[in-house]
Amino acid sequence: MRYEEKDFEQLKKKTGEFLENGALGNIRPYWEMRWPYSQKPENYLNGLAKADVRKGLISLLYNMSHGRGMEKTRAAEQIIGELWEYGRPDKAQDRDMLQSLVWDTCMLLKNTCYWDWEEMREIGESDTDIVRKMYGKLRTLEGREQQSDIFAGYLETYDLPVKTQAEMEQLETRLLNYPSPDKEEDRSIKNSYQLRDCVQWIQELSAAWFTLPSKAYRNLNRTGVWRDYVVPQIPRYQTMSCYEVVSDIISHVKGLGDVYGELMKTMGREHIEPQEIPSRYDWQYLRDAEPACIEALATQKGLYFGEALGTFYESRFAMMLEQGRERYAWTRAEAFAEYLEHSEPELFMEYECGCLTKIQNPGKRETDNRRSVR
Repeated sequence: MRYEEKDFEQLKKKTGEFLENGALGNIRPYWEMRWPYSQKPENYLNGLAKADVRKGLISLLYNMSHGRGMEKTRAAEQIIGELWEYGRPDKAQDRDMLQSLVWDTCMLLKNTCYWDWEEMREIGESDTDIVRKMYGKLRTLEGREQQSDIFAGYLETYDLPVKTQAEMEQLETRLLNYPSPDKEEDRSIKNSYQLRDCVQWIQELSAAWFTLPSKAYRNLNRTGVWRDYVVPQIPRYQTMSCYEVVSDIISHVKGLGDVYGELMKTMGREHIEPQEIPSRYDWQYLRDAEPACIEALATQKGLYFGEALGTFYESRFAMMLEQGRERYAWTRAEAFAEYLEHSEPELFMEYECGCLTKIQNPGKRETDNRRSVR
């Protein structure tokens, strides 16, 4: 699926060139005769924004390329592929932070307020076309605030199931605290799937080096290994097993010579502090708790996932959690984000984030304590 306006302009350009000067000749008149509606827009290519138009054009291209030779058929199939790709839903694992927010917002609207969802649909539009329009809306702070107000109205007007209320309140939080559009986007970790993988790699590295995960990350970050070597490899690493990823990183670090020596001066069995007990880790707990805390930190404090991961592992809380001191003190990851902002505010100094500053807008609605984002 394609989300950006520039993707639509590119689709129009490629399709227009093929219809007028492509391998099948000038077939634009045939397409205009097959136009699915009684009225055509001033620029017929603008109609490609609707699924019905794309579907009709795909059908025409299939029929006209049939039996016309391999070269012409392949040229037509290439355009057909572009049309399909523009409207076909993508996998959740491929979506970035904003795209995931848009899909979650749309699916909650569709499943909870179906008639409002249908009112958003113009004739001939598919669900992905509505998602694309919502993407354009939620890209702006004003659009996210407007959608948050809509959800607040639903919560006040309708008697929704408790689970739906919780999902809607969580989406309100995500809408209000999405990273500022003025801030440079951090693409180091694309989505929550990559986040969980990165946390697991860090934890397994710490086990291999017999140290705390937070110490392993800090050392990798301090020496530039995380930023310069691991982050660019994330897409490739996701196709590999955890053991292969950890082995690759360790092999790279060992090849750095002096850097490896510096790392080993602060990590390893002989450097364990008296209060650190890596051999007693409840690994299953940490594998669940640490990604949840990092994701809550990103969602509630307006951070990208890469920023949230660094903030978490640089905190004193992370080390205390891994040492067992705070092991069972937290039942909700959301509480951690608020706690960290008050206990270690210096972690957020380099980021213009935090819900407290974002919702103090005189024109913004006042929310009750149940839905306010602290």
